[in-house]
Amino acid sequence: MARHIWALAAALLSIRGPWVVGASDVVELTDDNFEHDTQAASGATTGDWFVKFYAPWCGHCKSIAPIWEQVATELKGLVNVAKVDATVHQKLAKRFKIGSYPTLILFSQQKMYKYSGGRDKDALISYASVGFRADEAGPDTSSVPKVPSLLDETLEPLVADVRHILLMRKNAAVALVVIGALFGALFARLLCPRRVLVEGGKKAK
Repeated sequence: MARHIWALAAALLSIRGPWVVGASDVVELTDDNFEHDTQAASGATTGDWFVKFYAPWCGHCKSIAPIWEQVATELKGLVNVAKVDATVHQKLAKRFKIGSYPTLILFSQQKMYKYSGGRDKDALISYASVGFRADEAGPDTSSVPKVPSLLDETLEPLVADVRHILLMRKNAAVALVVIGALFGALFARLLCPRRVLVEGGKKAK
């Protein structure tokens, strides 16, 4: 009897369902594991990746979440389906210029394809399977940016500060030139009538 109970329990645990912890087929990617798992920049043999960049508070992200789970399950073994919390993993958000949520990107052979189609399951599966290839030369297709080095990450804020200072100085110089020109025009206008009167008086004599 006990043997049958254990067999039944094992069978139930093997069934994947929403009540089973860890049953999701969606891979959680982070700043630390993204490149290691996807090999997006190198184009290595980990396969294609369809990645959702989301924010936990985003209503559209919450709406697409169950659909994304279905897409991951149906594409399992064909395309890797993943998600990135862009509010936490900001290096990835910056690297891929994530400006709205959710942003869906298909990574394949060192290229990235930003998805802008329908959000239903069939449309997403179709795009991830073969549809993205039709966008090969489209405006939403680009090479995967390289992984920023430690030196890049260190120098970038310094370069940004220098650019900001130069821009401020440039703007200040332009402002001074404009102000100088305005004052010059104002003084010229004030002095010109007086000069005419003086010259007119000399002629009268």
